[in-house]
Amino acid sequence: MQSYSYSISALDVLEAEAIHELWETGHAEGDTARLRERLNVHDADKRELLRFALVGEGKLDAGKLKSEKRYLVADDMSRADLAVLDSPRMDKKARRDAFLCSLFGVPRIVVAEHLRAEFEQFAARLGFASVAFMPIEPARLVEHLETVYMGGDRNLVDLRMPVQLVIQSGGARWLAGQIGSGVVKVGDEVVVVPSHKRSRVRAIRIGERQVDHAFAPLSVAVELEDDVGAARGAVLAHSRNVPRAVRELEAMVVWTGERPLERGKVYRIKHGASSVRASCVEVGYRIDPETLHRAGGASLAAGDIGRAHFTLFEERFVDPYTRNRATGGFLVIDPESGRAAGTGMIVDRETEHERLEREAAAKRHVIVIQGKVSGRERARLLGQSAATIWLTGLSGSGKSTLATELERQLIDAGRACYMLDGDNVRAGINRDLGFGAEDRRENIRRIAEVARLMNDAGLVTVTAFISPYRADRDMARQIIGLERFIEVYVAAPIEVCEKRDPKGLYAKARKGEIPEFTGISAPYEAPEKPDVVVDTAKSAVEECVRQLLDAVLGKTRLS
Repeated sequence: MQSYSYSISALDVLEAEAIHELWETGHAEGDTARLRERLNVHDADKRELLRFALVGEGKLDAGKLKSEKRYLVADDMSRADLAVLDSPRMDKKARRDAFLCSLFGVPRIVVAEHLRAEFEQFAARLGFASVAFMPIEPARLVEHLETVYMGGDRNLVDLRMPVQLVIQSGGARWLAGQIGSGVVKVGDEVVVVPSHKRSRVRAIRIGERQVDHAFAPLSVAVELEDDVGAARGAVLAHSRNVPRAVRELEAMVVWTGERPLERGKVYRIKHGASSVRASCVEVGYRIDPETLHRAGGASLAAGDIGRAHFTLFEERFVDPYTRNRATGGFLVIDPESGRAAGTGMIVDRETEHERLEREAAAKRHVIVIQGKVSGRERARLLGQSAATIWLTGLSGSGKSTLATELERQLIDAGRACYMLDGDNVRAGINRDLGFGAEDRRENIRRIAEVARLMNDAGLVTVTAFISPYRADRDMARQIIGLERFIEVYVAAPIEVCEKRDPKGLYAKARKGEIPEFTGISAPYEAPEKPDVVVDTAKSAVEECVRQLLDAVLGKTRLS
């Protein structure tokens, strides 16, 4: 594949200013046609950025494409605005190249005239906005390239600027990087993720020149009014339009690695200017580029294209690839070789906002019935205050051992209590859930709701769950109630847990037999400010239980 690009022009400045004006007046989704009408632009095609890729096995020499415009080599197919398919026949390679162009979001394609019948039959399901057929000759192709307007393809609405470098200069702190999409202007309120700190843009520089606004794909340095502590890997966005925070990625993956993409293996995901460890949870299917049919399979070999599901060890901020190539694409890095083994394009999924809206709509049909017995009456009847003791830690840290012993001693001390253990719950009400991040979250939500009901009944509840994510434990705390929730971190190094391995799970996880295993192929986020910390690697069970009992008896004493 050969890729080339034309140079950028002043039209982009006019269009950027117009889109920014639409954004400021609340028309974030202003379409390009409206912008053209407002700008009265009719000859834009000769003055804007255009990248095109030559694919197939044709013999066109790009060096013979003579034009007043200057050609530059583009980075890759994912940055192309137009593809030129030139091949003697619509063979396997031509079909694969056409499919890849569509997958990478190339909006337009020019196809050799003699391929028309076969291409139209093959490409009916591909997502090209425009298909043109013509003889692939230098003069004819240049004529076509100079009559196609490309500016409307760029996303100038969603500001996404990954920070690649922080520069200290003259007492100022500049955040440098290439604007992936959108427009930024001096005075704009921006938010820096992942910290979610807000500030306003004080100044913008392009090289040594100071400007009042900039737009994709320019490389700039931005100075904010406040020190937000941004570092390499952070992303600047408009405060009312931020990328989505995720721990799960659904993506179409083009695999090129020597070793296959396999379920349960841990890779590095390079997204923007940062990277994160991630476990491949599942390979959903492969696509045959010749027929576009789906086929099953648990892995992707070199040359395969398919859909895969990853769990990230740390939260990242993303957009669907179809909306934003800058934050919707990523590389999969083989941890053994350190080389790129695949390219991923994030697939759109239901947003958190949409999920909450859906759940809120369902709740409108539910009427909560209040009984005639108050929690205070139940507390007096049982002679205790209700609470939930939430034990969290790695598998093998000793949670279940401590929970069963604590339950025994609380009963002996006259406290009515009940223990909820991870395996027991998953054998019953949560038997339909897996171990991906979303299923883990739902697992914790259900447990928290059960614990809250038990607390409402006046019982002390002891829970023993890995509950690896802080956000999920915070959710449980909100469901149960801050005054009732006691977070206990059962601390033990993974080396100690692995030596104990009472169920033989670590050994299976190391062999890849158990995907999404916390501490091996899935992350564990230790509590930052737990109510109690017990170190089972240094203290005996009896000492740890005594420490817990002191905390719980004080919390559940009826006042």
